Amino acid sequence: MATLLYRLGAFGAQRWRTMTVGWLFVLGAAVGLGVEFHGSFQNSGSIPGSPAQTALTSMDRHWPDPNGIGDPDARRSGGSRARSAWTKVC
Repeated sequence: MATLLYRLGAFGAQRWRTMTVGWLFVLGAAVGLGVEFHGSFQNSGSIPGSPAQTALTSMDRHWPDPNGIGDPDARRSGGSRARSAWTKVC
């Protein structure tokens, strides 16, 4: 293995233009294959029946929407920043 790597390094040092063109070809092929066979990303992270999904479902039942929780008048009353942040959480 050491001999192979030595020969590869010596070849790359003597024929650096050939190595550069070869690596650019490999890079172009990788990019071309990535563009040709690209897939679509999915933004759903739920695995039905998993313990984490069961916990998230249970939390959604108990605490439905964090934006609707709290007294809206308490946020508008001009209280301290800490109290308004606590109101949003509770």
